[in-house]
Amino acid sequence: MGLLDVTHIRFFTPGSFEDACQQAGYKIMRKVQIMEENPQPVLSAFSTLIAGSEDVKNFLRILGVTQINLPLLAMWQICYVCEPL
Repeated sequence: MGLLDVTHIRFFTPGSFEDACQQAGYKIMRKVQIMEENPQPVLSAFSTLIAGSEDVKNFLRILGVTQINLPLLAMWQICYVCEPL
């Protein structure tokens, strides 16, 4: 149930999905980002967590995260409309 259930067999960032589409011979015609209805509380919570915790900052550094895109963290999903090249 949820994000880690057996139906989720692939995980992508927006960039890695767009690269995969291009490599598979598809052109992205349109993308629709489905956001939280009111993302500000989520964004504020993430900002507070990241700013206030050296453990979180160190963990992100270990993962190679050099920049945080806060609006992306509040996103539920992105739907793409693609066409073959």
